Amino acid sequence: MLAMVIGVVASGLAFRSLMTCVLLGVVYLAILIPAAIDAYQVASGRQSRFSGEAVWYVIGMLLVVGPFALPLLWQSRRFSRTAKIAWTIAVVLVALVCIVTMAALGPVIEQILQQDPTLR
Repeated sequence: MLAMVIGVVASGLAFRSLMTCVLLGVVYLAILIPAAIDAYQVASGRQSRFSGEAVWYVIGMLLVVGPFALPLLWQSRRFSRTAKIAWTIAVVLVALVCIVTMAALGPVIEQILQQDPTLR
């Protein structure tokens, strides 16, 4: 979670766009809330509803949280080494494309909002 906060702040500083921070902040909250709920349940003594041994869960986490789920992938015994390498490369590339896209869209959306008074 700390890495995500640093990423949001770094993007805001690098691109100087409030909209970029908002877009990345939404992603951060979408990841933070389920993680906090699961952490609370585990700390309360209940078993986690999520298991790294369920292939569907690992793939789902890779698709939702991207690189942050890579440790879960590498700890799972259900994936071959080749599959782990392929998933790692794919997830990192997709994450980079998403970050660059959001960083580029932030200033564009902000400029559109500043130009059109009806959208304010």
